[in-house]
Amino acid sequence: MKKLLVLLVLLILFIPNLYSSDLVYALNYYDGISYNNKLILPSNDEIYIISNSQNSIVCRETELYYWDLTSEYKADWSKLNKVIGEKLVIELNGSIFRELKLDDYVVQYDLKDIKNTLNIYWGENSKKAFNKFKSNLNEYNNLLRQYRKDLEKYNKNLLTSYEKPPIPPKEFTLLSTNLNKGFPLNLPEGKYKIYVKDLQNKKIKGSERKLIVFSKKKDINGYKIFDYNRWTVPEIMADNNYYIYTKTDSNIFIEHYTLSMFNKKYYSLLKDPNNKNINYNDIEYVLGNPIKNPVKIDNTFYGISSYKVKQLEGSKLGYIINETDDENPSFYAANISNLEKGKYRLGNTNRIIVLESKNTINLLLVILSLLPLFIGLLVFLILKKRRGKKYG
Repeated sequence: MKKLLVLLVLLILFIPNLYSSDLVYALNYYDGISYNNKLILPSNDEIYIISNSQNSIVCRETELYYWDLTSEYKADWSKLNKVIGEKLVIELNGSIFRELKLDDYVVQYDLKDIKNTLNIYWGENSKKAFNKFKSNLNEYNNLLRQYRKDLEKYNKNLLTSYEKPPIPPKEFTLLSTNLNKGFPLNLPEGKYKIYVKDLQNKKIKGSERKLIVFSKKKDINGYKIFDYNRWTVPEIMADNNYYIYTKTDSNIFIEHYTLSMFNKKYYSLLKDPNNKNINYNDIEYVLGNPIKNPVKIDNTFYGISSYKVKQLEGSKLGYIINETDDENPSFYAANISNLEKGKYRLGNTNRIIVLESKNTINLLLVILSLLPLFIGLLVFLILKKRRGKKYG
């Protein structure tokens, strides 16, 4: 009986509770780096996008449920996924600014250069781009299958043949979404109102939202900095009077970037419409294009090299970072190590503070931790000596 009760409790906790069938907006938005998807719930009356960037939005009817594990509402597209509206109306200051028709689109980019190859194709161009992607992918898979056959044959005849090993096909790095339906959103900065109309040209109830289109403040120089042992947790730092602390035995990499400055509240609401506890005056720095110019520390210039990160297999885990001539490196950076203790200028206004190595710091901490014991012992010996003189 107890086991049955426990099972029922678990089912209540982990099986989502159906909430309602309602109108939502599915937004495929550009965040300054890549495209991401966001569900705009009926409770979200404002939508945020970056100005003069390609985005896609579509109104859909679906079933919403509350997911207890993450405390958020989700859409059950498998139960209900119906596109609503034939036209998207955009109003500015009470007048119709633009009317958009529903269209096909696809998002594609090359992993070797995401920033400069990221694109969203519309209409007939989307179908052409998607068909070309499928054709190139099929061609690559055929070459890969043939390579595996040739490699298997080569390995079998390895001891009796002097043939050169087969060359693998060039890595296929293009990625693509499937064809989707949406309205193309690309607007100048401003505050708009949007809603969708049906075939009879009537406004569909529940589809009205505010649309906030915001711009970046400006682009500035900046850096992406990480320690060799903490490659997965880099620090992004604008060239704007920031300090970074490191140690004398650290091995750090500094990537030079252009950073885009955004209003942090607007940018946060772009990513998460429910996140409203952010100060309007805060700044969000977003990585732009890498700069391959040397990195200046005080009066010394450190050249940029290409590096490859290799994951370690087996029980060791972790990774190693090596300089490489690979045409598709993991990153480009200046490698700085063995800086002496002190303060250094990075770029125009930033500072690098180099502290003693970990071993030295640990020794100091041990000495400091034992200091109260030594003081106590000294006081005890002095008092004991005085008492001896008093009674001697």
